[in-house]
Amino acid sequence: MARRRSNSADLFAEAAATADAIHEQDQAVAAKSEQERAQKTKLPLGQIQARETDTRPLDPQHVSALAESIAALGLIEPLVVDARSVLLAGGHRLAALQALQETNPEIYNQQFPEGQIQVHMLAFDAEQEPERALQVELAENEKRVNYTRDQIERLAERLKALNYRNIRGRPKEGEKALGPALAVAIGVSTRYVRKILSEQNQ
Repeated sequence: MARRRSNSADLFAEAAATADAIHEQDQAVAAKSEQERAQKTKLPLGQIQARETDTRPLDPQHVSALAESIAALGLIEPLVVDARSVLLAGGHRLAALQALQETNPEIYNQQFPEGQIQVHMLAFDAEQEPERALQVELAENEKRVNYTRDQIERLAERLKALNYRNIRGRPKEGEKALGPALAVAIGVSTRYVRKILSEQNQ
């Protein structure tokens, strides 16, 4: 009898876990479709407000690498904001934009001539709906745009024109390493980028 009870408890626990997983999947799908419905627009950088409850702490090295990437290629992935211009996703990109504007205003103004930053604006208030804001942030952090081989190769050519070199190890003075810069720009591993670049050279 005890055994049957424990089997029932196991079955119930498994069913509950499955239901939770389905619920989480549904929420992720809802967040993703919400992002797809987002209004594409542009905002002045100073108008975009950081959200106090961002779950990812900023990594200064990543911010610095992103600032370099944005200087070379522009902002590839737009920021995601709520209806009041509060940042929902893209904390590192926002910090990198601010760093670029501060340290290299000339390049910043070349990339963003009118000081306008591309954003996806979602029609809700993060303060009023914090759970929804978290879902959007998590969906964005899990999302990786699948760049085609051609797109990666075109980005690599643009970086090469800016004196980035496909080299292993430490770059020489005046040179910049292509692989890490491209990896940061598109959110994939340096190893993956190197694999594509080596296939391109064959």
